[in-house]
Amino acid sequence: MPIEDQIDDLVESFDARFQEAMRDIIKRLQEKLTHEQLVFLLESGDIAAIEEAYRDTFDVINSGLTPVFEEESLSAGLFLIGLIPAAFGSPSFSLTRPETASVIRDTQMRMVDSMTQTTLQGIRLMARQPTTDYEGQARRFIAGVGLSDRNAQAIINYENALRNNSSVAIRRALRDKKFDERVLRAIRGGSPLSEDQIQMMVSRYREKMTEHRIKLIAFNEKWAAFNAGYDAALNQAIDEGFVDEGGIRRFWIHRGDSNVRAAHMAIPRNNPKGVGPKQAFTSPLGPIRFPHDPQASLSNTAGCRCIIQVKFVEPS
Repeated sequence: MPIEDQIDDLVESFDARFQEAMRDIIKRLQEKLTHEQLVFLLESGDIAAIEEAYRDTFDVINSGLTPVFEEESLSAGLFLIGLIPAAFGSPSFSLTRPETASVIRDTQMRMVDSMTQTTLQGIRLMARQPTTDYEGQARRFIAGVGLSDRNAQAIINYENALRNNSSVAIRRALRDKKFDERVLRAIRGGSPLSEDQIQMMVSRYREKMTEHRIKLIAFNEKWAAFNAGYDAALNQAIDEGFVDEGGIRRFWIHRGDSNVRAAHMAIPRNNPKGVGPKQAFTSPLGPIRFPHDPQASLSNTAGCRCIIQVKFVEPS
């Protein structure tokens, strides 16, 4: 089986685990405040108290995702060890080595930090929506906890489009298309949507947005975990003397489809002879050591499916 397929199989085996972890995280966050508590705080205008209830969001996200992240990183490291020619001996791989633990931790903490910030921004945005329907706002707020500020704003925009009979509502990719005919009738001047219909459509849109965020986070987590473990194992084998750093070249492999960012299409051209195990690849978006490198910019890492091919020069 080609190495790309082997890597894909390993990474995909963790997708459901990350999705399950994210669903549990969202559930834990949604249980921070009861409906009654939230109605009281909204009526009181005590937004600070609402935000305070989510002060441990980082810990909730970290405790939910990191065990899966570390398990996949270990599997990826062992996979890399299995690629080292027998002539080099039999290196091992462990996440307890300080340098290895640092790479895994830095990669995961960047992911957790980003998720925490966007989740808290989503909470702030939802809590600050002007309304006199505190019961309704509380229900919508709890259902939306776990979404980012961009997600939350998209839901607000969708609801506004429905209320204004705007065609924008039927151009939303995550809408439930079973409502399109009814929405189109309202847009074309038929009977307007009722409040119950609007809330049903918005609720379904919110559900699909939540599922989209879960899958997006799982995607980035599983690929970041793999690449962190894969790279850490190679460097651990070098540091322990099993492999000569000068006898290793790393090559960037992209998928060659329309989903690959242009900057990553350019990396193989910019680095035709590959790079050493401790060197960064040059890219139009800046240096990057490996896919999902925590030291690279988010614009250079998010959504990446690229892999690294390692070539070894066996000792004579």
